[in-house]
This record gives sequence, C-alpha cells and structure tokens, in this order.
Amino acid sequence: MTTGTGRDTDFYGEIWEHLSFTKITGISFGDNFIIRDINLGGGINVGNDVLIGAIGPRIDFNLPWFDFFTVGVYAYDNWEDPFNRDLDTTYQVTIVWQAPIIRNDRINLWTQGFVDFIGDQGPVKSQIVWQPQVRLDLGQALGGKAGKVELGFEYNLFDDKFGVGGVQDDIFQAMLVYNFH
Repeated sequence: MTTGTGRDTDFYGEIWEHLSFTKITGISFGDNFIIRDINLGGGINVGNDVLIGAIGPRIDFNLPWFDFFTVGVYAYDNWEDPFNRDLDTTYQVTIVWQAPIIRNDRINLWTQGFVDFIGDQGPVKSQIVWQPQVRLDLGQALGGKAGKVELGFEYNLFDDKFGVGGVQDDIFQAMLVYNFH
C-alpha cells in the first residue's frame, strides 16, 4: 500500500516507556498475587507520514507458564496521518507476552509477541496488529554465549491497515537477532 509520497524508502520506529508502581514505591504485590505490577505508560510511533501518541495504564500479570504477560489500555491519537485524514482519538488495547516452549541447559526456545486492538476513529475502521514469534537462542544451542544470537520466525498480520477496510498485511518471515547488550 502506498501513501502517495512516491518515495522508494520509508522509516518507522516506536518508543514506549512505562513508570512502574512497584519500582517507584518499593511496594511489591508478591510472587503469589496475579498482578505483578501496575504501570503508567506512553509511546510515540513515528514514520515518514505517521505520528501517533498514546498514554495509559498497563498491568503486568503473574501467570503460570509465562515469563511475562501484560495488558495495556491506552488513549491513542494520530497527530499525523498518511492520508491527511482528521481522525478522532480512540483506544488501543495491547497484549504482550513471552512464554518458554523448551528451556534447559542446551535449548532455550520460546514464543513471544504482541497484539494491538486499535479502535475506530470516526469514519476510519478499527485495526488489529498481531505479531507472534518463535525464537531459539542460537548461541546457547551451539554451545556459545547465551542471549546474544537468536534465530526464529514471525508472522505479522495488520488487518484494516491504517484503518482502511480490506487492506491487510499478511507476512511470514524468518528472523536473525543479535543482542548488543
């Protein structure tokens, strides 16, 4: 889908941060409570023709079989739209997870991902962005340093992309990740 810019290259990035109730106050919910933490978060999504701001609460859950599982509910506002539409502020519900599939001394294989539900914005349709991944710690599997190189695949579904009904990205791709930390 083109936005009409005629450019051969585009850029896109996101910056999201959250303030943790537990870290700010020093009060813990405890390991046996279903809620791990409550956060106030916000983010900016920026691209050639896109500028979106969001703010709202996020709950981090203590769920069995998950390394983490979070649900955030944000006020979502398009400050710049690729089609120059005047869009209403709406909501975004974001679920993020990570869960082990196989974890032992030799193999660390896990699934992680997110799903965003973005509400309609006046005449613009609601959107769903879903990106589950399966990753293998390649360094650990080959007897090297754990946590540096990951091999995996992901599926990306962007339904009603940019709120345009019937426009959909549907991509399955391999990935190689190098962690600089």
